[in-house]
Amino acid sequence: MPADMHTAHLPRTVHELFDRQARATPDAVAVSGPGVRLTYHALRERSDELARVLMRELTTTSEEVVAVLAPSSPLLALAMLGILKAGKAFLLLDPATPEARIEVMTQDARVSRVLTHDDLARLADQEETGAEPLAAVPPGGLACLFFTSGSTGRPKGAMFVHEEVVSYALDIARRCELSAWDRILQVAAVSFDVLLEELVPALVSGACVVFPQDASVTDPARLAGLVEEHGITGLELTTPLWHAWVDEMSASGRSLPASLRFVLIGGERVSLEHLTRWQDLGTTARLINVYGLTEATVTSTVYEITGDTTSSVPIGAPIGGVRCQVLDANLRLVATGVVGELYLAGAGLARGYVGRPGLSASRFVADPWGSGSRMYRTGDVVRWRRDGVLDFVGRVDDQVKVRGFRIELGEVEAALAELPAVERCVVVVREDTPGDHRLVGYVVGPRFDAASARRTLSGRLPDYMIPSAFVTLGDLPLTATGKFDKKALPAPVAVAEGRAPRSPREEILCGLFAEVLGVPRVGADDSFFELGGHSLLATRLVARIRAVLGHAPSLADLFVTPTPAGIAVADPGAGVPATGALLPLRAAADGGPEPLFCVHPITGLAWCYAGLLNHIGGTRPLYGLQVAGLDGVAAAPASPRELVDGYVTRIRSVQRKGPYHLLGWSLGGAIAHAVACRLQELGEEVALLALMDAVPAFGDAPLAAQEAEQSIAGLVKREGLVLSDLPERLVHDLAAAARATTDLMRRAEPPVFAGEVRLFVATEERGALVSSARWLPHVDGAVIESRVPCAHFDMAAPAALARIGRELSALLASD
Repeated sequence: MPADMHTAHLPRTVHELFDRQARATPDAVAVSGPGVRLTYHALRERSDELARVLMRELTTTSEEVVAVLAPSSPLLALAMLGILKAGKAFLLLDPATPEARIEVMTQDARVSRVLTHDDLARLADQEETGAEPLAAVPPGGLACLFFTSGSTGRPKGAMFVHEEVVSYALDIARRCELSAWDRILQVAAVSFDVLLEELVPALVSGACVVFPQDASVTDPARLAGLVEEHGITGLELTTPLWHAWVDEMSASGRSLPASLRFVLIGGERVSLEHLTRWQDLGTTARLINVYGLTEATVTSTVYEITGDTTSSVPIGAPIGGVRCQVLDANLRLVATGVVGELYLAGAGLARGYVGRPGLSASRFVADPWGSGSRMYRTGDVVRWRRDGVLDFVGRVDDQVKVRGFRIELGEVEAALAELPAVERCVVVVREDTPGDHRLVGYVVGPRFDAASARRTLSGRLPDYMIPSAFVTLGDLPLTATGKFDKKALPAPVAVAEGRAPRSPREEILCGLFAEVLGVPRVGADDSFFELGGHSLLATRLVARIRAVLGHAPSLADLFVTPTPAGIAVADPGAGVPATGALLPLRAAADGGPEPLFCVHPITGLAWCYAGLLNHIGGTRPLYGLQVAGLDGVAAAPASPRELVDGYVTRIRSVQRKGPYHLLGWSLGGAIAHAVACRLQELGEEVALLALMDAVPAFGDAPLAAQEAEQSIAGLVKREGLVLSDLPERLVHDLAAAARATTDLMRRAEPPVFAGEVRLFVATEERGALVSSARWLPHVDGAVIESRVPCAHFDMAAPAALARIGRELSALLASD
C-alpha cells in the first residue's frame, strides 16, 4: 500500500501527496527512461527547483496554465510536479498534434508559458540554491487540463482540480494494490488523459513508471518485449490495443511474463473471443475493465473480469465517491434492467470546460438528488444489472470511440466541410468488419480528391480523427420525410487497381489482405495502407499471415513492403528483406511523374522514408537509396567518386534523364548534395534538392566504431524497429558501412550545387549545428530553411514526416 495511506489526514493536493510518498521511500526509483533514472528523493528535489524557477519567471496570478510541448519521457513527471508546486496548472501537448490544433488549445487555456523538451532539460539541470517557500495551493485549485474532441468543430478543455485527482488516484492505487515493488509502463500518448492514470496513482504509491524509447507504444510485438525486458507489473491499454496484443501473444506462442500483475483496459467493448484467448495464455494477471470520461477524471467505474464470461463484459461499479445515476428523458431514475442515460455525480467531476461557460452549463447540470451539487451528462446509454454493475448499451449523440480515442463526429465534419472541393459531407463510424471501427467520410463534390483531402486534414486533425476511407456521392441520402438517412449510406469499397496474383502464395496473401481490410478484392500490388489499413489492423494482418502460412513478416517489413507481392517474395528464413542498394517504396510507372530519390541516413537503410508514402502524391514514385554491399550483390565503394557514382548509377537505372528530385537525411543529406552536384556535372537537371537536418560532411573526422554503432542503435530504434530483431551480422555490417561511408565523404572534394536547396531544420535539437550558413559555401543559390519542431533523430517520426511530406508534395507539384 502507498505509505501512510491509512492515516486520516492525507494531503489533498497531488504534489503534497507525492512529497509524502517521497519522504517515505526516498531511494525508490520513481521514473526511468532512456538516459534518465530519478529516485523519489531526486524527483522531489528537482521538481522543487523547477517550481522555484517558474515562480520567479511567471506572475503570481492564481491558476495560470503552463503548457508542456514535449514527447514522452521522465521529464513529463518532473514538469507536472514542478508546475503544480509553483501553484500553476499543466496542459500536456503532444508534438505530433497539428500546429493549428495546438494553437486553439493554448488560446482557449490562456497558456502563460510553453515548456519544450529542451526547456525542461535545461531547467532540470539548473542548480537552485534558493529556499523560498513553494506556492500554497487549495484542494479545489486547478491542477491540469485535458482537451477532447468537440462537437462544434473545436476541441474542448476539461479542467481538473486537485482534490478530485487525488481521490481518484488513491482509489486506483488501492484497487491495483500499488507499492514500491511495482513497475508501470507508460503507454498512452502525451495528450491522452489516460497518461494521468499511468502516472499519478504510481507516483503516490512508491511505484516506478518506465518510459520507453518511443513516444507511444502501438506495436503489440514491441509491447510484449518491453513488458518482459523491464519486468513490468502493471499496464493500462486501450481495448483495441489489448486485442492486438492478445492476438500477437497467441499467434507467436509467447507466454506473458510472470512479473505482470494487472492490466487495465478500456475505451471500447471487450471482445469475448479475445477474452477466451487471454485466458488460454494461462496468465495470473488481473484483467480490469475501466470506464471513464475526461470530464470525470479519467475513470468512474471498474469491473474485474474473472472466470468465464459468456455475455458482454460490463463497465462495472463506481469507484470511491462516484455516484452513477441512470435516468430517463425526464431525469427520473430507471429500474434495474431498463436502459437510460448515464449521469455521473459526486467525486471526480471536472470543474467544466475552460472558456466555454455555455457548453459547461449544458453538460454539467444540476443534480436533483444532491444538495446544490452537479452531475455530468455522459451521453452513454447503460442499464443496471441485478448484481449492481452497469452494462454499456450505446450512445445518444454523435460521439464515438475509435481505437480507444474519443471523437466528436461534428469536429471531423467541420474540418472536412472547410475543404474547397466539399459541398456537403457527413462522417460516420462503421463496423463493416466485426471489431474494426473506422471513420468514413461521405462527400458531395465532383472535384473532391481523397488523397488531397487526407493531406490537408493531417495538418488540422490528429491522425486518429482522419477518416480511413472517403466515399463520393451525388447527394446525401434522405428519408421520405426529408431527414438524413444514415442507414442508406453505402459501405466504402476499396478500389483494387493492381494486377491479379501470379502465384499461389500471392493469391493467399491477396485473400488475407482483403479479409483483414474487409474489402472484396485486393490486387497483388495494392498497398495495405492506401486501402485504409492502419497500425492495429496491421498487427491483425501479421497474425493472420502467421496462422495461415506458418511464418509472417514483421510489422517493420509490412510498413516497408505493404503489398501482397512484396510480402510474397520476402523469405522469412533468408534474413532481413529490403536491404538491396535500391529500395522501391513506390515503383515508377510508365508516363508517371519523376520519382523522389531518398538517400539513407547513417543506418545505411532507407526504410525510414516509408512514412512519406501517405504525404507525397499518390502517383509520385519513391525510391530509397541504400548503402551498397549489404545484400551481397552490389560491391562496397572504394573511393569518394565510386561512392557517389554508385548512387548516380542506381538513380539512372530507374530514371534515365532528368529532371531529378533528391532528398537526404543527416549523412544522407551530405550524400544527396554530392550526388546532385555529380548529376549536374553530367549535364543533368536537378529540380529539387531537399536536406533533412544535414550538415556538409567534407573534412569532418570519421566516426569511431563505437559512435557508429551507437548512432545506428539509436536511429533504428527511433524508426520503430527493435535492434534485437535484426541479425547480428547485419548490425555489424551497418556499423562498418557507416564508418566507411562517412570516411569516404570526408575525403571527397567539396562540390558546389547550382540552384536552390530546401533545408529542413530540427528546432528541438540541443547544440544543433544545422543551418543555412553552413551550406552556403557549397551552394550557388538560395538555401531556404523550413523549421520542424523535433529533435534530429526524430526527423523520421510520423509527425515530422507529415510536415516534411506536405511541403515536399507542394514543391514537387510546382516543378
